Amino acid sequence: MANPEGVFFGPAGWSYSDWRGTVYPQPPPRGFNALAFIAGRFDFVEVNTSFYRIPGTRLAQGWVCLLYTSPSPRDRTRSRMPSSA
Repeated sequence: MANPEGVFFGPAGWSYSDWRGTVYPQPPPRGFNALAFIAGRFDFVEVNTSFYRIPGTRLAQGWVCLLYTSPSPRDRTRSRMPSSA
């Protein structure tokens, strides 16, 4: 979606069981894809999996149809700097 202000709004994920029947249809139709469903309704969907571990190829291939940003793994961004003693 085009957003001239550069501000994006969306959920921090898409695989929440309590969303069934409230956000997602219940029962889900055959072939239902929760990520595609939610991505069609928001400007942004956070893919926070990469913060906890580097995703495997098969998992990441499910995201190729999206334009997204994902956080760097936490061990690369939250590591303590060695003290210079």
